[in-house]
Amino acid sequence: MTDSRRRRPGLFLSALFAALLSVPATAQQQYGPTGVGEGVYSIARQFRAAQSDLNLRQWALAIYAANRNAFNGDLNSLRAGVMLNIPSVEQVRLSWSQGLNAEQSATNPPPIAPAPTPFLSDAEVAAIDANQAVPAPAGLESLQIKQVTPTPRAQAAAPAPAVHAPPPGPQTMLAADTQRTPALPDTNGDDTSAAHEHFTAHPLHAQAVNVSNAAQRGEVLEQLLAMEAAYAGDPDYDYLLGVLLLDSGRPQDALFPLLRATQVKPQGLGIRLDLGRAYFETGENESARQVFEQLNKQNPPPRAAQVIDSYMQAIDRRAARYEPHWQALIELLGGHDSNANSATDLQNFAGFVLDEQARSSDSPYAELAGNVQYVRPFSPRWRWLNLAQASHRSYTDADEFNTLQWRVGSGLSYRQGDWELSGRVSGGQTYLDGEQNNDVTAFNAAWRLNVSPLLSTRLQFKLGSIRYADALSVRDVDQWLVSAGFSRRVNLAYGSEFGLDLIGGRDDAVENTSPNSRDVLGAGLFASTQLSPRWRLQLNSNLLQADYEGLFFGIERSDVQWFTVAGLRFTDNRWRNWAIGLEASYVDNQSDVDIYEYDRLDIALRVSWMLN
Repeated sequence: MTDSRRRRPGLFLSALFAALLSVPATAQQQYGPTGVGEGVYSIARQFRAAQSDLNLRQWALAIYAANRNAFNGDLNSLRAGVMLNIPSVEQVRLSWSQGLNAEQSATNPPPIAPAPTPFLSDAEVAAIDANQAVPAPAGLESLQIKQVTPTPRAQAAAPAPAVHAPPPGPQTMLAADTQRTPALPDTNGDDTSAAHEHFTAHPLHAQAVNVSNAAQRGEVLEQLLAMEAAYAGDPDYDYLLGVLLLDSGRPQDALFPLLRATQVKPQGLGIRLDLGRAYFETGENESARQVFEQLNKQNPPPRAAQVIDSYMQAIDRRAARYEPHWQALIELLGGHDSNANSATDLQNFAGFVLDEQARSSDSPYAELAGNVQYVRPFSPRWRWLNLAQASHRSYTDADEFNTLQWRVGSGLSYRQGDWELSGRVSGGQTYLDGEQNNDVTAFNAAWRLNVSPLLSTRLQFKLGSIRYADALSVRDVDQWLVSAGFSRRVNLAYGSEFGLDLIGGRDDAVENTSPNSRDVLGAGLFASTQLSPRWRLQLNSNLLQADYEGLFFGIERSDVQWFTVAGLRFTDNRWRNWAIGLEASYVDNQSDVDIYEYDRLDIALRVSWMLN
């Protein structure tokens, strides 16, 4: 699409500008010429009255509407060297209070409910003024709780955000339900307007509904924009125009036709869901929240309910980037462990009868675990991260292996554009049967890059030490570990994600006579699938090889370990803070030294309670 087409004033913007000019303009001013790199938000901040009930976003949109030719196609691309007409407080307030269906209001004004009040945080405004994109919603890095991103369009190429994910990609509810006519998303079945019948009879209507690729979308969108003067106000036209603008990465422009459509069909599920997504993608967090909360009250279908819930979670995560935020997780587990001490099942080794505690012991168990995370942003880019976690496992038939662990950590993260760098210092202890077994200290650093809404890459580094009780000091090591990998989201079931990491590192024994120095090399695989709005299946699997430098019982040692965890988790919107899951983990350790060979199967029922 040419730049002239992108800058073409639409009927709504022209009518909105006319509405602005229809008010006595005694307070209207001019500003300019604009400087290189100057943003509309910094200009809006200068003219916004301190006691005005209008926020910066409303001011910025009003300036954009009154000076469309001063922008290169969107709100964030103000041209340099132009003069701007600045509306007065009364003009801006009128433009929002009168509604957005300008064509109808000019002839026979219908009763129109005010549009939800947009809101943009000061931190987001600062990011935009610095020519940075509104930061994407991020997950809670330390809790390792994966989330599926909104997947509004059933036939889209892939779903949208995860715990570490970018905002939803170009998707829509337009064809989420193949049993409904996309142009008729109204839940009350009110489709009797002449304008509606007129546009659905136009050949472009079917072509717009069936757009399947970016090239077709651009061609159809150009034709729709050329028809705006004739069809603006028709809810089906406005909805299709808004959807294609949204899918073309122009959420600011999509807001206006979607708002027009909601004025005519306020109960349209698909229209309002895409309106909420447009608000979300332009940074209008609170406006998006209002839209999704209202939709939730209408008992939407399961597919739409899952999309709405995902967006609500993404809004909460985005808000947490700019406000102090804490979250706690408490879990109760009950299960059976086939090898509580990760030991061999051999009776004899090297001519010796092994002690009972040196052989594998199976037992039922109960475990109580929890963690608390506190995040405090210093700026749109800097955050202070804190984490504390503890667990206690009690074995019924092997109480000598009862285990208590705790860890605490604190660090910083820095985000700019699509990448984030974080570092954390942590420490903790492990107690076995009430006695201290080891101390652990570590420094962890991670770099993450969001290549696209569907693909992210990561690089992680760990430097640490493990110090055992005096009787086991031969096992003391200093260690480093590096991993590099990626995560990919795909449109499988209700949204899926998989990832792969390559791992390498080394343990250096502290004592010169210790044989425990080793090199480690391996790979890890993660997969997660949302089977339904309530059920999620997860799989983690790691394959590691460790080559030791010393001799064990006079034998060179090399181990290959396969570790796999599979879990099925159930959640429900009626009990948002609760989850229940069935989990199984299996370890198979093969070694050149027989005494270090073992396998272990742990099956547990897990009940989780989230507090925030």
